[in-house]
Amino acid sequence: MPNYTKHHQLHQWGPGDPFLRTDFNEDFAKIDGALGGLERRALMTAYDLYDLMLRMDLERLGGGAQRGLFYDGFLNDAAIAEMDEALTLQNGALRLFRQGEAGWTDRQSSSFNGPYYSALYTAVHTATGPGMLTGFTVIAKSSSAASVSLEVWVDGAKARQQSVRFPASSSAQEAAVTLEEPVRLSAGQKYYVGFPKGGSSALDLAVTASNKLAGTAKIVPLCGETADMTTISATPPAGCRRGVLYARYSGGAVSPALNGTPLVQTGQRATTETGGQPCTEGTWTAELDGGPVQLTWTLHSGEEHCTLYDHGLLFF
Repeated sequence: MPNYTKHHQLHQWGPGDPFLRTDFNEDFAKIDGALGGLERRALMTAYDLYDLMLRMDLERLGGGAQRGLFYDGFLNDAAIAEMDEALTLQNGALRLFRQGEAGWTDRQSSSFNGPYYSALYTAVHTATGPGMLTGFTVIAKSSSAASVSLEVWVDGAKARQQSVRFPASSSAQEAAVTLEEPVRLSAGQKYYVGFPKGGSSALDLAVTASNKLAGTAKIVPLCGETADMTTISATPPAGCRRGVLYARYSGGAVSPALNGTPLVQTGQRATTETGGQPCTEGTWTAELDGGPVQLTWTLHSGEEHCTLYDHGLLFF
């Protein structure tokens, strides 16, 4: 009769002991289960490390590579090689909106109120999505040529200022100003356009019924149904042949590819991101060939948006 090992009760035969094929199958099943448990515990430990690195990342300057781990918490674009213009880095997340900020016109009951001496700005607008403010058109008349400064303010800070020259005109005309450098707007930002205190006795600008600067903002919406982001290259430690990818997101859906090859999703659960917001966590697996790796994320906006909070690729 065989003896048995201490921890998993595997058969231990002596020189004259008989044995059966079922004994071997039973032992191999126990070994496989034990190794699988070790792998699951290793993955849980690795995931805890990934989560810890992301939380530490909130106190530093963005993602990057550590031994055995490539991660990003999207505090900046340090770990991003390229991304579609429709994507926005905002509040520690990568975001894709289904709808972006659109251009608008404020001209209700517009009239002239005399020479431009005091500061004159549009009403404050709140961006409903991302967009690129490229220009502004005013209604002006001027008895002689006049030069003034046009300003763009975003969330209480001056984002752009440039000189504008109005030609002499005895009648009201539209004057289109193209910004020398567009101003990028993000969802929720408050912004307005106008002219600071200065003025010219020759220049008269149209105002709305509420005595705000009348005009039309030219804005290119930054949005879409899908958009891609590719990370910088990372090199796994020597000997690593497997990768496990975690990502937390909300809204629509995300699809990762490693070096151009789509990854197979192996798990999904409801959780919270590092800031405490409810989200979905996905898990994917990949085979490595020992060379550098690059991740490409495709965000699908769904009905409103898709937000990718963080991701981490663990090497084994």
